[in-house]
Amino acid sequence: MKLDIAELREPMRIVYDIQGKGILRSPGYVEIKNPSLEQLFAVIGLLDGENTTEVSLESENAGKCMIIGGGNQGLYNVVYSEEYGERNYTLLKERYIEGKVHKLVCGGQIADFEDEICVDLDKVKETVKHYYREQGLFDEKCWKQE
Repeated sequence: MKLDIAELREPMRIVYDIQGKGILRSPGYVEIKNPSLEQLFAVIGLLDGENTTEVSLESENAGKCMIIGGGNQGLYNVVYSEEYGERNYTLLKERYIEGKVHKLVCGGQIADFEDEICVDLDKVKETVKHYYREQGLFDEKCWKQE
């Protein structure tokens, strides 16, 4: 018998944006309750910094949330929040160029992000997979508390 990991942890949901086109078009949002890991990875694959700019994986009952933004330039910004936003952490890359910035679109807004907090898709998937299964930080030394 195959166990579904979704049955073993707190209920989760994914919420992601679909940016409106043209002037005064508001973004729409899509919600998937208790997604599989494959569904989560598929939604993260939509991040392109234009049509989809933010994905959040929420465990409301546990007061935890992981938000992934960007996707343009093949780079992403990942923020982890717990205690309903009382403690926030940003995922760091191990090697970065001091002073270098990237323009990422997160939540429909373009902004400058330091190279240190712009990670690649492999790092995002590794981190999200751990959060999906354990609902906690992956490799605590790779996070900066805000």
